[in-house]
Amino acid sequence: MGLFSRNKENITTNEYITLQNGRLKAVISPFGATISQLWYGDLWIASKGFTPGRFANRISGARFELDGKEYLLTANENGNILHGGPGGFARRHWTVVMTGKTAARLRMVSEDGDQGFPGKLILNVTFTLTNTDKLVIDYEAESFADTVVNFTNHMFFNLNGKSDADGHLLQINADRIAEMGPGLIPTGRLLPVEGTRFDYREMRDFEPSYDDCFAINGSGIRTAAKLYGSYSGIEMEVRSDQPAMQLYNTQTEICLETQHFPDSPNRPEFPSTVLKAGDIFRTRTEYCFSCSLQKDQK
Repeated sequence: MGLFSRNKENITTNEYITLQNGRLKAVISPFGATISQLWYGDLWIASKGFTPGRFANRISGARFELDGKEYLLTANENGNILHGGPGGFARRHWTVVMTGKTAARLRMVSEDGDQGFPGKLILNVTFTLTNTDKLVIDYEAESFADTVVNFTNHMFFNLNGKSDADGHLLQINADRIAEMGPGLIPTGRLLPVEGTRFDYREMRDFEPSYDDCFAINGSGIRTAAKLYGSYSGIEMEVRSDQPAMQLYNTQTEICLETQHFPDSPNRPEFPSTVLKAGDIFRTRTEYCFSCSLQKDQK
């Protein structure tokens, strides 16, 4: 595994970047700006944390209108576009523009018309490990023409370090969830979670399976979710300024993807994802870790 020198420009490499601070260690690949491994102490708790773009999640019909013009995108899922298309940011090498012991910044330059999206876009993603066992991901994007953007990290978590997702407790700060139609495309309606299997307002056992988008209560940086591994004693608090969070799981792992709502460019009911030419889009998500068990108790 390789460490790059600080501010070294225009790096194209398959090497990995290793960050470490306190009990956290992150191994980052420039391919897809991916958190390949996230460790808490001696436990491997997350992997496959790629960075989708330009637009995380789905846009229906692989098209949208902006400023009176229709843009046709490159479909890659049943006529829709998912995670930016077949040539999205998760499938490319990023430029490493800064590394240190506890932080790294990666950059993607996306040309006008990339996957059908308008405007040249420059996206910087900064990964930081703090001395309080926090992973912070900052996104900063600028476009040279009006466009739409939606960014997240797709980390797959298993806080118990086991071969299945059993033994996790979950809490989500959401009173409402996006109603989904065919193809996991939102209808535009937000439905109450009360009395449904989507009600995670109080910490409870996680019960698969999900691929659903929750409307996070409040605004600004606030708690979106908490995930607890009952075997390891590790708790993760997810904090973000994003309006929504996609809950997704496999048999072994759980994803908590802070983001804007799917299909927002075609849904005026949802917060806008338009980035105007010359403006800067910034968003932050924090993953805060602690452990309630002593090492000899695990």
